[in-house]
Amino acid sequence: MVKLWYEYSEINDFLTRAHLIFLLLRTVYSFLCPGLPLHRCRELGFDNRLFELMNERALTKGEIQQFCSILFGGDELDGVPDPYEDFDGFLSNIDRIMESSDLNQFNPITKKIEPWINTKRLRGELDCFCTVS
Repeated sequence: MVKLWYEYSEINDFLTRAHLIFLLLRTVYSFLCPGLPLHRCRELGFDNRLFELMNERALTKGEIQQFCSILFGGDELDGVPDPYEDFDGFLSNIDRIMESSDLNQFNPITKKIEPWINTKRLRGELDCFCTVS
């Protein structure tokens, strides 16, 4: 008899997941707006290792760049400085991308429309938590 193993993860509802990201992991991910599209990606089984890594540890600068590529699309990041070489330039470009488009999301925790990434918080958090790979 052949045993089959299926990997699965428990899917929480939108508000529960938002609370996990924003409250339980606020020291690591308070820069990220826990918007509904991220929750839908998880619900629908979007297969990207970054989503699993976010449950395990803080993302590196390179992984944050990859995550931004998922959020904004790879074309938006053309010409953006490498975050390891020029992190301030990288964040300035992320601010520019968010200002030039309609990428704000409803944050179910604060009940406000916010940008996907709060670069001020991200800058502070990476000073404390970001690892180098």
